[in-house]
Amino acid sequence: MEIAGKEMEGLVDDHPVQAGDLIRIRTTGGGGWGSPYDRDPRAVAADVRDGKVSIAGALGDYGVVLDGDRIDEQGTAELRARLRPPGDRFFDRGPGYAKLSGGRAHAEVDEL
Repeated sequence: MEIAGKEMEGLVDDHPVQAGDLIRIRTTGGGGWGSPYDRDPRAVAADVRDGKVSIAGALGDYGVVLDGDRIDEQGTAELRARLRPPGDRFFDRGPGYAKLSGGRAHAEVDEL
């Protein structure tokens, strides 16, 4: 967290702010509903083009294999089949969750 250009440690509910101060909060990631492996590979490729997701993120987080601007459909299908976890989770907590949760990949309430 940063307030008026000054880095803050953890929660700072008692830190005074002035009108016009910029408050910036960085989170571990968006997480999302459903499996990232169900996301349309074209949308992931668009995110890469827009600089929202790296090529490594497309591969590791979404299971999308890119060859430049081209989606490798077969490679994507094969990779997603290997990466897809067992079970049917309706909520993906994002890649930062394991670190924050002490190593768990998901919460019990994420299972259908």
